[in-house]
Amino acid sequence: MQYKIVIEKDVVKFLKKHNEILWKFKHCVSHISQDPLTDFCDTKKLKWLEDTYRLRIGKRRFLYKVQDDKLIIYFFDAGSRWGVYK
Repeated sequence: MQYKIVIEKDVVKFLKKHNEILWKFKHCVSHISQDPLTDFCDTKKLKWLEDTYRLRIGKRRFLYKVQDDKLIIYFFDAGSRWGVYK
């Protein structure tokens, strides 16, 4: 069962600035859409936010929520490892 991917405008804007990681992001998102808890990419559940995970690509972090009841994965924030968690 495949999840629908929703990406917020700010994340798209971030990816346009950092197009060197775009192909890796697309590759990881394709695996995450099949299984949100995959170990293929560097993903980790965030302890302080419910149903929220992070995808790490180098020094960049992408935060996303998984809505199992609607089969949606929502990428809502992206940034450097120093600024994305604030």
